[in-house]
Amino acid sequence: MSKTAEIRQNIADAFIAALDAGTIPWRKPWAVTGRRDWQGHHNLTTGRPYSGVNPMILGLRAMGEGWSSMGWATFRQIKAAGGTVRKGERGTQIVFWKKLKTEEKESGEEKVIPMLRYFIVFNRDQCDGLPDVVEPVENDEGEPEFMPDELAGLIVESMPRRPDIQHRAQDKAYYHPRLDYVSMPNRELFSSVPAYYSTLFHELAHSTGHEKRLDRKLDTNFGSDEYGREELVAEITAAFLCTECGIGEDVIDNQTAYVQHWARAIKADPDMVLWAAGKAAKAADYIAAV
Repeated sequence: MSKTAEIRQNIADAFIAALDAGTIPWRKPWAVTGRRDWQGHHNLTTGRPYSGVNPMILGLRAMGEGWSSMGWATFRQIKAAGGTVRKGERGTQIVFWKKLKTEEKESGEEKVIPMLRYFIVFNRDQCDGLPDVVEPVENDEGEPEFMPDELAGLIVESMPRRPDIQHRAQDKAYYHPRLDYVSMPNRELFSSVPAYYSTLFHELAHSTGHEKRLDRKLDTNFGSDEYGREELVAEITAAFLCTECGIGEDVIDNQTAYVQHWARAIKADPDMVLWAAGKAAKAADYIAAV
């Protein structure tokens, strides 16, 4: 399994947990953080919060291990702070997007595309010798170079064989399979930029089902099991991309509720959600050109 596939499997597992528990499993609050000025998953030596898919990855790992701290750092950062990682402890893989500059073959123009990088971090509960409060230092190791909205926009722009995206003064968004275009309400009609990209990712996910892309044999018969399965694929795809971009928690909550709705419509079958997550991983890879 590739590193990207591992990350997306964590997201799929979170949806399954949400179906079983009716909660968002990566939002559990912890009281002990290892820093006085941050109450979320953060880097111990910079004090900065983790973003994107990383809080969920770290939260799931911490819950599974029973750790109370939300402070994390790389092996090198822990050593520099005077601590050690206990022998035999296994780190947790997190991801960051970096800018990769490429040159168009035909035009010779420089183009910036997003690229995933991976780091291994350890929870402070896996360490010995760290001070009660680690003093922050200037260290950009592993820090993202993209703002969430900028990254979402670049992913859309970089999508291979992307369908035409049309904006109109309307109250609906949809993908037209026969004519192969996405129709979106004008941007100013959305409540937020994250809401806009969540919707656009959903419709672009449908477009990956076109025969010239991933060929999922799209069914437009509203209410059918096939329609429900395609909706699961599209919304989990949007969740993958939104979470990896660092788009807001309220959007992710809405996506989880949407997945639960369609899972119930097809008898809340966890295997169906995993099947849809597998299709969604391929769709997300296609859109983000991973």
